[in-house]
Amino acid sequence: MSRTKPAIIRCSFSFKCPLLWDELEQTRQEDVRHCTECNRDVFLVRSQKQFDEHAALGHCVAVEWLRKRRASPAKYEGESGGPFRTVGLPTSPAK
Repeated sequence: MSRTKPAIIRCSFSFKCPLLWDELEQTRQEDVRHCTECNRDVFLVRSQKQFDEHAALGHCVAVEWLRKRRASPAKYEGESGGPFRTVGLPTSPAK
């Protein structure tokens, strides 16, 4: 199965959650999980526009990122062969 590289998203976080996306409680929406530690929904973002919109609303987000495998520069992987996902509260955008 081939994977596509995720979009480049410029982001900063005021808080990074120690939990992983896969540790969050699943919801009815594929791109939304629930954190039982802070009792907030976490939104998986796949574009700069999505990140900015959720940051402006004060939502917690998960951002996918990949690192290149040394043996094969064309392939990308994260935990368990899938993408890494940083979970946290974005820094509020400047107004």
